Amino acid sequence: MAIYNGRHFSAGGTANVSTLHYWDDLIPGSRVKLGDYFLSRDEIIDFAGKYDPLPFHLDEEAARQSPIGVLCASGIHTMAILQRLTVESWFSRMHIVVGMGVDKLKFILPVLPDESLTGHVEVLRQMRLPNQSDRGAVIYRAEAYNPRGEMVASMQGTILVLRNPN
Repeated sequence: MAIYNGRHFSAGGTANVSTLHYWDDLIPGSRVKLGDYFLSRDEIIDFAGKYDPLPFHLDEEAARQSPIGVLCASGIHTMAILQRLTVESWFSRMHIVVGMGVDKLKFILPVLPDESLTGHVEVLRQMRLPNQSDRGAVIYRAEAYNPRGEMVASMQGTILVLRNPN
């Protein structure tokens, strides 16, 4: 497990360039397990103070009085962590060109302080692109889970990946 800026994070790291996957390798139905990310109470409050300053992300007493009833991470923070896990465990192992978009983003359960998130990515569909024979689009689904195995967030994304030149 590595530590980045005081936060615990474990993932597979980057692959050797000769072993990177192409569009042709990303078969629908294939799944990749993501690493883990420990989310502290302080990080939740710090992120919320900068980007999503709602009371239930900033203050435990205010959170207890809110309809949610507990201090929890911002949905945008949760999405950022899911993206980080996806990059480290999956995107870093392919010839990715660019992200094309995120659809069907869902925040299912509150993400609580001092817990680790993990998840997986599944390839849903490959698409050939007209007039771009050297690359193709991949639609995938990423899901994040808390330590109790409950899904806390999911999203569907589309990426552009190079095709195998051979």
